[in-house]
Amino acid sequence: MLSASSNSQGGATVRAILLDAIYLSVCLLASPWLAYRRFIQRKPIAGLYAKLTGDIVRRFPDRPCVWFHAVSVGEVLQLPSLIQEFSVRHSDYEILITTTTGTGFEVARQKFPSHTVAYWPLDFSWSVRRALRQAAPSLIVLVELELWPNLLLTAQRRQVPVVLVNGRI
Repeated sequence: MLSASSNSQGGATVRAILLDAIYLSVCLLASPWLAYRRFIQRKPIAGLYAKLTGDIVRRFPDRPCVWFHAVSVGEVLQLPSLIQEFSVRHSDYEILITTTTGTGFEVARQKFPSHTVAYWPLDFSWSVRRALRQAAPSLIVLVELELWPNLLLTAQRRQVPVVLVNGRI
């Protein structure tokens, strides 16, 4: 007989597989455009390996971590006062900042040289699981209303709170 928790785990697994299939289908459909941008326009896809694999390397893995996600430059520019205030109140925490875009990544590295900066994982279940395992955050702070289902499901399963500090409805 299945318990309620194993049944919900199975449902979460089915949702993750379904989402992965949808994302892979979208990638397949977008591949001609992505190839055109990459090889004809010579525009690299920033952080593609890290995004696909969920590779996040923390500077201080022995300390607790709070994960701030800023999609691009505009959101990164909203972070300084928030991170400053958090650092004052929780100086023992490592601060991880992720971005989606290459320009956001570069601005975050310039603005926050003493913090870990990485790319936000694509919402494939394997990327999200690895990113959450490597980052091991106590809290995820989203600076923009970018809610990805696999990330939210995995964070919920790992009992990691996710908060939104800026968003449009």
